[in-house]
Amino acid sequence: MGADFTPKDHFLRSLRLACLALVSPKSLVDEEISENRRRGPTFGVDKRARQLSLRKARALRSGWLRSFGWMAYAAIVGTLVGRIAFQELGIRPTPIIVAGAAGGLILLWATIALRGWDVQTMIGDTLIERLNRFVFKVACVVGTILAVTSASWGIGSYQVKDEGAQHRIVIEREAAVEQSV
Repeated sequence: MGADFTPKDHFLRSLRLACLALVSPKSLVDEEISENRRRGPTFGVDKRARQLSLRKARALRSGWLRSFGWMAYAAIVGTLVGRIAFQELGIRPTPIIVAGAAGGLILLWATIALRGWDVQTMIGDTLIERLNRFVFKVACVVGTILAVTSASWGIGSYQVKDEGAQHRIVIEREAAVEQSV
């Protein structure tokens, strides 16, 4: 990406490339090889470079789909926990706020705590690297579950308030009708 792209062009092109990564990793690799040719002779364009790029594109797609699955899992669990908490505990502003704040703080901690180059090796699969990824994933799932629990619980609380308000309006109308009769 050079200076020849405006921010809008860059965003739209990046969006198109992300779609290619999901739908057709081979097409993404064709784009990368084409860009490498434009960038100069130091960038790989041979068969080996193409195979390596295809492996990376497939790993990228696999990682995105796997992380989407984890996100969906956390959203479902958080929604269920929030609904159960609302049914069992009712409207409780303090725990709702605490759950939301804790979820956000855990997500922030996971993002900041994730180690990169300082623990990375050439192999990429040492015990320390695996532990680093595990802690990051668990913290992200727990933080998301807490945040979604808070949202789900809070939405249930607002629905009750709305239903209560509607119920009061109906009662007031009925009382007004009875008085006029």
